[in-house]
Amino acid sequence: MGGDADRREQWLAAVLGGLIVVALAAGLGAVVFHKACFDPGPPVGRPVPGSQRAGFCSAVESTDPWLSLTLGPILIYLLLVAALRQRRLFWTGLAALALSVAVLSIAAIADWLEFYPTTI
Repeated sequence: MGGDADRREQWLAAVLGGLIVVALAAGLGAVVFHKACFDPGPPVGRPVPGSQRAGFCSAVESTDPWLSLTLGPILIYLLLVAALRQRRLFWTGLAALALSVAVLSIAAIADWLEFYPTTI
């Protein structure tokens, strides 16, 4: 019985740790995305229509970015954890890492894209 209780406590600690990591990454990603799409700073107030950044931001603006970039990853993580059901701590950590990288990648892409139209 002690082994099951210890394993359950370890799993719960791993889930809570993963949830904190995903929540922090999602919050940071939402802040970076908001800054890149709604307040890119001088010389423009918003990305110029027709630019790469404007196109990317408009695709995500159709949903509320604060909700989709924060609550979305958290809910996906909780669904993955529910599906794993105490199987392995490794998969719980991997799910948290993958979702964190995904949400930060979306924010980084929005930040790196040009906000002026480019011609090739």
